[in-house]
Amino acid sequence: TLGGFGLKCIWFSKLSVGAPYAKALYLIEVFMSNLVDSVLPIPISSASFENIVVDYCKLKYRREVVKYGRSGQVQHGVDIFLNLTQYEHIAIQCKNYQNGLLFKTIIDEIEKTASYPTKIDTYIIATSAPRDKKLQDEISKYNKGCNKRFCVELIYWDDITSLIVNDEFIFKKHFPELFNLTNTDMNNKKEDVKAIERILSCVELDMFDSYISAAPDYVSSKFMSSVDVFENEIRSPAFLLHNKNIQQKIGEFFVLWEHIHYGMNGLNGYNCFFYQNAGDCYRFDHQNAKDGNYQEFKDVFQDLHNKCYEMVDLIHKEYPSINIRNLSDQARKTYDWIY
Repeated sequence: TLGGFGLKCIWFSKLSVGAPYAKALYLIEVFMSNLVDSVLPIPISSASFENIVVDYCKLKYRREVVKYGRSGQVQHGVDIFLNLTQYEHIAIQCKNYQNGLLFKTIIDEIEKTASYPTKIDTYIIATSAPRDKKLQDEISKYNKGCNKRFCVELIYWDDITSLIVNDEFIFKKHFPELFNLTNTDMNNKKEDVKAIERILSCVELDMFDSYISAAPDYVSSKFMSSVDVFENEIRSPAFLLHNKNIQQKIGEFFVLWEHIHYGMNGLNGYNCFFYQNAGDCYRFDHQNAKDGNYQEFKDVFQDLHNKCYEMVDLIHKEYPSINIRNLSDQARKTYDWIY
């Protein structure tokens, strides 16, 4: 129940199919719409508003989002930036102007970007001001002009909140008073996110299927060797998860992965794999393997596949802000020298 508002907020994970499911989804949609329109308070401080916009951008674009400078520094009209692609760069200016935003204010900020050191393709004004048709028309007219350096977009408070209410962690992070959450609850969630990101930045999970797609005939030695790096993090005394369900799923995936790795290196009494050169893929040795070994490893790799997807699905459900693709990219850059 949301404190003081008499509303119950539920995130459904699995519902029965059919009419009850459709009705439940409809009720959730109606509830969330009412919540955004009538409950969520606009933050008083500009810093708090900017933090909400940062998380909004992370959810919308699924990219690394960076604050540019800090309050009091010359920021060239930019508070936040992100690279959508190698060739498309987005800059965001935050305006926590609850009483209204003037077109002249936006033009002033646009002119400041002339000294911004990086190319801008899209310039977004994120504001808490009421939605204004006149301002929207002026922005549309500006975008059609021949002298513009980039496209300008407006996002309003309801645009921002309609997205973040779909992420339980981010929603509670910025509006803990609505859930009667303690600082301990929020700190535990923040610590969990950091811990999960730390261990997932050790392995290319986005390549998981391709690395074991031909298992057990051929298995990527690069992927199997990364279990050692994963192990260093998960067995570290500093590693701690408050969410026991995710801890269990990560543990099940790791233990099975480690068991397979030991078996492929002959440490569990098996002699089923070989590789021709360092860095080569593991190849199943049909000549030396015992009867039943091939099917045994085939089954266990399928089990590993299932454990991986169970782990990832739960992480997506509990902490949607965690970007596994970006963490996989980080693993490639950081640990490529190991292989």
